[in-house]
Amino acid sequence: GTVAWKTGGRELLVDRDSFLVLNHGEPYSMHIDSRQPVTTLCVFFEPGFVESVCGSVAQPGLEPATAPATFLLRLRMADAHILPRMRAIADAQLADRLWIDQQFLGLAGDLAMLQAETARRVRLMAARRAATREELFRRVRRGQEFLNGAAGSDIDLASMAREACLSLYHFHRSFTQ
Repeated sequence: GTVAWKTGGRELLVDRDSFLVLNHGEPYSMHIDSRQPVTTLCVFFEPGFVESVCGSVAQPGLEPATAPATFLLRLRMADAHILPRMRAIADAQLADRLWIDQQFLGLAGDLAMLQAETARRVRLMAARRAATREELFRRVRRGQEFLNGAAGSDIDLASMAREACLSLYHFHRSFTQ
């Protein structure tokens, strides 16, 4: 089924082929409107856990992160690493506790790699300042999430640009990049 999550003043639709990443302390709510049973899996990590995993997979000689990780990528579709691991955790009825712990550690590692890939993509955005590249990335992702949330509807580029708070030209150029 589909679950409508509300966070940051907008609604994001999460289904079996997607997942949502929220940052520590970020307010959210969810709404399930279905006549059929809907199963959902929410994983909450202790503050600092993903950061410690990020530090363990970082390049040798780099200091582990001390500040909380802030994930820019919210809604992720058709992921080849995280979704299968989450499905395995959800399907594990009476799994060995060590196996479950390994899956959560692997999930934190997958999130750390997702964060690193997102940081790489932010660096590729066409802007001079790092803060501007990050904000541009957030806005383009907001347009992408709007598109994913309105699947099956007639959405045009102008609507996506408006949702991202960018001009049509600027959104199109950044989106295709």
